[in-house]
Amino acid sequence: MTFVDQEFLNDPTTGLVGDCWRSAIASVLGVPRDAVPHFVRDYGDDWMRATLDWLQTNEQPTLRYTEDYTFPIGRSASPYVMMAGKSPRGHPHAVVADARTGEVVHDPHPSREGLSKTWGVFYFADREGGF
Repeated sequence: MTFVDQEFLNDPTTGLVGDCWRSAIASVLGVPRDAVPHFVRDYGDDWMRATLDWLQTNEQPTLRYTEDYTFPIGRSASPYVMMAGKSPRGHPHAVVADARTGEVVHDPHPSREGLSKTWGVFYFADREGGF
C-alpha cells in the first residue's frame, strides 16, 4: 500500500484549498493522487456528488458515510477507511485509518498531526444499496 500526501495545503488567507480529500481517496484506492480530481476545490458545495459520480464512472466501489461508527467497519471493501473531522489547524480534514481498529495509518498533511476531532467515517463498499 502506498499512501500519498497532499499537493495543496489549505490556506484561507490566499484562497488555496487543500486536497486531503483526494489524497485520502487515492491512498485508499491505491491510485496516483493526480488520477483523482481535486473535488473540494473544483466542485465547491457539490464535491460529494462529484466524488460519487467519479467513483461510479471509474468503476470504483461506492462511498458510504457513518457518524455512528464502531470498529471494525465490517462493511468496508478495503482494509482502510477515511476518517473525517477537524484538523489541529482548525480546518475540515480527512485521514486514512485502519478499517479494523480505527487507528490512523496516514495523515496526508505533512504535519502528520491527524485529527483533533472526528466527525465520522467514509468507507468504500459494494455498489449495491447506494450511498
